[in-house]
Amino acid sequence: MSGAVPDGGVLQLRLLVVDDEPTVCRMLDTFLKKRNALVVTTSSVAHARQAVGSGVPFDAMIVDKNLPDGSGLDLLREFSAAGLGVILMTGYPTPEAEAAVKAHGGIAYLLKPFDLAALDRSLAQAVEFTRNHRFVRQQRSVLSTVSEGILRHGRTGKG
Repeated sequence: MSGAVPDGGVLQLRLLVVDDEPTVCRMLDTFLKKRNALVVTTSSVAHARQAVGSGVPFDAMIVDKNLPDGSGLDLLREFSAAGLGVILMTGYPTPEAEAAVKAHGGIAYLLKPFDLAALDRSLAQAVEFTRNHRFVRQQRSVLSTVSEGILRHGRTGKG
């Protein structure tokens, strides 16, 4: 789960795992670190929001549906809309939750216990989703800066 960077190095993925079951967090932490990922684990909606707000540019989030202080679906809605690839996992599947994942831009709906190969595939999609959104934001920022310069100084660049 790593990608090549222009200088030939390897880009370490930054992943947020949100689950109130310590066993699941440990299993995912071990599995993802073997794939050269930097893994942050947390057990609640509030702590997940804190982690994302800390400034760490996460590449993807893996979140449990049922958390002690709310629903992982709330995190999925919030962070998918902000351009973060989110995978929802649950041991208690419902058709409504599966539909909500699809409707709100979730990458995958994994049923516990899930196949680690399926997690790998879903993570690749989540990371691609996040990186595409970051690229688009960067390009919009560049275009905005160029447009402001043109408006301020005219077409010739001479004010």
